[in-house]
Amino acid sequence: MEEIRLVIWDLDGVYWPGVLAEGTAQTDASAAEIVRALNRRGIINAICSKNEHEPVWAVLAGQGMAGAFVFADIGFGAKGARVAEIIEAAQLRPACVLLIDDEPANLAEAERVVPGLNVAGPELVAHLLANPRLRGRADEGLTRLAQYKLLEGRRVARGGARGEDAAFLRESGICVRLVSDVEAHLPRAVELINRTNQLNFTKRRLPEVDAEAALRAELAGFDMFAGLIEVRDRYGDYGLAGFFAGVGGFGAARLVHFCFSCRLLDMGVERWLYERLGRPEITVAGTVAAMLDGPAVDWIMEQNPAGALGQGRAVIDRLVLRGGCDLSAMSHYLRAMAEEMAVEFNTIRAGRQMRRDHAAYLPLCLTPPEGAARAALEEIGLRAEDWHSALAAPRLARETWVLSFWSDSYVQLYEREGVALPFLLEGDPHATIDVTTLREDEAAPFLAAPENMAAWRALCAGWRCVGTLGKDRLRRLLAPLLARRPRLVMFMLAPEVWRNHPEQPLSHFPAARALNDVLREAAALEGVEVIDMFEFAPPDWAGPDTAHFDRATYARAAARIAGVIGRYFGDSLAL
Repeated sequence: MEEIRLVIWDLDGVYWPGVLAEGTAQTDASAAEIVRALNRRGIINAICSKNEHEPVWAVLAGQGMAGAFVFADIGFGAKGARVAEIIEAAQLRPACVLLIDDEPANLAEAERVVPGLNVAGPELVAHLLANPRLRGRADEGLTRLAQYKLLEGRRVARGGARGEDAAFLRESGICVRLVSDVEAHLPRAVELINRTNQLNFTKRRLPEVDAEAALRAELAGFDMFAGLIEVRDRYGDYGLAGFFAGVGGFGAARLVHFCFSCRLLDMGVERWLYERLGRPEITVAGTVAAMLDGPAVDWIMEQNPAGALGQGRAVIDRLVLRGGCDLSAMSHYLRAMAEEMAVEFNTIRAGRQMRRDHAAYLPLCLTPPEGAARAALEEIGLRAEDWHSALAAPRLARETWVLSFWSDSYVQLYEREGVALPFLLEGDPHATIDVTTLREDEAAPFLAAPENMAAWRALCAGWRCVGTLGKDRLRRLLAPLLARRPRLVMFMLAPEVWRNHPEQPLSHFPAARALNDVLREAAALEGVEVIDMFEFAPPDWAGPDTAHFDRATYARAAARIAGVIGRYFGDSLAL
């Protein structure tokens, strides 16, 4: 059976002996102490009483208990409908609500109107604190009571109506902030995953034992993105009230956790966040109290990673991310920085990885090939989308590029008529050998798709391997790009050392260091910066494989990128 999260009290004959209107009510401190104890357990208390409001409130105020209750319904009318309204206002399910009343007819009516409601007579009051369903969780600061006071205030302000009221929401001043340092708030993330229901879209629960360790392990993957959402409005601060996590790679994304506190019901936060994340794939489990499709949410403001707060306005006009897994892992955290974000990542086509992140693609991006040159590229499996790039678009006043060339130090290049490009076999992300030297029977296992075999044959017939990218070639490739650079360009430095275990000695990559030297040379230019991932890895770091960091490291690097953007475009932060 579910834990009780809300107790609805009748007053006459339950909270106090006697009947207030008849002058026989007796102030009973024991019930007040039980209510206080329940509040300290995070279990909230409401009132449903047939009485005049002012005399009741005078008694409660005299006890110092007026602030101990939420959703106090003191008046006259059928109790079943009034109890239903309290439960709806609290945004809870009947199974976790307990009504205590001394009239069996009231209990029967409430059960009929609210199926699944827990009911009891006044005899249960003395045993409430010993009941295992009311153990709750320690909340000496009464944070849960404060959160429901906010919910109550919002309900009063909007006149008690349910559903999204766009006009009211626009006046509410709803502001959100995405918190990417999930590891610092694991207990709250676990609570949201395991305790939410109405606004838990995926309902993928963590094990009750070692839940934090399980979530930490789940989030460690380099291709994971995750965050908590902090919400406040003119009525108060709801704290960390939502959590999301997903898997993303090569520009695709799928949510595995998407859950929110029921206190956000009817605020549109879940729909806003879903749009904010780019509408990733999601499998909705069971019944959810909100839809992810609907009118645009224009009443929520976001505090972006650089600290700016605004609605429909970002720090810069355009952010271009061109790279591999590193920038893909960071893109989710940077989306709020720009009005437009262009993501140009590697992709998989018929089993082959198309390494668009390689600097060798830059000439094609700036001057798209035509005629015979384009036909030669299409013969080896390339398409126009591989060189179509926002780098060639007209510059905007507030624009930033972030480029990553991690693979350039080891991927082999193949040249034809002055154009040199990488060519990867199926299942070979590193491409460290000259594939034109392979016999067809040797290459066939890595060319299962017929179009890939045709592309390899065309490569062997008209292209020659020229080895990896050297410093001089990289300088030549960067020169035209830097000549038309926007106000800010950031280059991600490639790993010069690596290890896969904290006790393992470092492996050194001289070729990566050489190419990084070229990027550091470029950083002498105005508006050019370099980002070293190792600044954000912990001292005992170890890569999960030969080319990736964990999610938390990418999140910290994204925060640095956001900070650099904020520093360059600080004049854009005044709203």
